Amino acid sequence: MHTPRITSSFLTVTVLACGLVLGGFTSPAAAKTIVVTTLMDTADPPFNADGPCGAGTINDLPGSESKVSLREAIIAANNTPGADMITFATVGTIAVNTPLPLLCGGQTHIKGERNDDGTPAITLEGAALSFPAAGLVVISRHNTISDLQIQHFPFGIVVRADEFPIPGTSSTVTHNTVKNNIVTDSLFHGIFVLTGDAPGSVLAHSTITQNLVMNNAQHGILVLANLTAAGSDTRIDHTRI
Repeated sequence: MHTPRITSSFLTVTVLACGLVLGGFTSPAAAKTIVVTTLMDTADPPFNADGPCGAGTINDLPGSESKVSLREAIIAANNTPGADMITFATVGTIAVNTPLPLLCGGQTHIKGERNDDGTPAITLEGAALSFPAAGLVVISRHNTISDLQIQHFPFGIVVRADEFPIPGTSSTVTHNTVKNNIVTDSLFHGIFVLTGDAPGSVLAHSTITQNLVMNNAQHGILVLANLTAAGSDTRIDHTRI
């Protein structure tokens, strides 16, 4: 099998294309709850999933099919100011056929539930996707991904700092948490925490804890500053695994 070389172009195009605002932290008490009510991976009007962050807000929920998908929930959280909690009203597997929107807006908690045996009740299935897609990609601040099973993606969960939203500017991505997930059978890395090569990019205060990461083809958890360019002024600080 030919393994594609990971370069600084990984996810850069989608990141740079995303117009976003990295806002300040909002108290969890003020978080708005978005409940996913279907296992179908759809984005119905008025939601638009063509861009990396999508278009549509909480006020647009539900879409024309009167149900809320995970794709729509992420889009709504990306484009609605303040903190958001995404939960699930159903149990089962979401087959992801095209990459989900990036977590662009910040202050989003995607929280699965647990079955009686303690395993995640929601599975994200990525067997249909190819390199460089990932199950969930975080490029903003104060996000949490918890209590999910993420399997068969090229990359399971990616937390990345790079130059966005404007080329030539640096990014600081801080206070993100990945906890209590099962990340399995990725074609490359299970959990990938990294900066690109944009000078001044900082990824800080990341917490990767209580995850079961297994059967991934390359690394289970990989933390990497700089994808390719030696000497770039990028930094990973205060990351706890």
